[in-house]
Amino acid sequence: MVDNEQSPPSSKPLAPHALTPSLEQQCVFLLPPFCQPTLDGNSPNFGMNPEKSPMAQLIQEYSSVGIGSQLGSTETSITWMLSLEELTLDLLIDRGEDRIKGLRHYHLVKTAMDKVCVVVTAQQTFVQQAAALLVEGKSRFVVDPRDTLIPILQGTSSLPQLYVAWKVLISRMRLGVKTWEKYIAEYQLQVGATALSPLPTLHC
Repeated sequence: MVDNEQSPPSSKPLAPHALTPSLEQQCVFLLPPFCQPTLDGNSPNFGMNPEKSPMAQLIQEYSSVGIGSQLGSTETSITWMLSLEELTLDLLIDRGEDRIKGLRHYHLVKTAMDKVCVVVTAQQTFVQQAAALLVEGKSRFVVDPRDTLIPILQGTSSLPQLYVAWKVLISRMRLGVKTWEKYIAEYQLQVGATALSPLPTLHC
């Protein structure tokens, strides 16, 4: 873990806070359907109309809201996550000092933590599904390598470590967006298409 990050501005205990309404409205998540699309050189999908291709369907799922769902799209959820460069006090809880171990305990508030877990899982799923549509095998991109970052956000005795874990997770998610877009571009070349519509655009 990187240890040269700036310490947080204050070492005072952080009072538990709920998410503010405006943040709650932005913080919306949707897991993608766990379909198993496949494509190879002998597939009838090879050379098909790109607008009806498995990748176009996947992109549509990525940017759409589920029927009957009050949640937003995966695209919206990732955008919200990437907008939070730094953790704010309303997302943190200081449980105080453990009387037995003599250590403080910090973690994200439950509502935020639950949503972070969902959006990371959703991004991971979409990237894997996009990779599965490419003829050439792709090494699997992992948003949270070895599941190391999420557990820290769920609880740690080091507040600086919590801040670093968040910054690393945001960095990994940005890389995940680039990987997703790269797979879309490679698929366009694979099927001989000049464009897939609609293409999601995330401002990172």
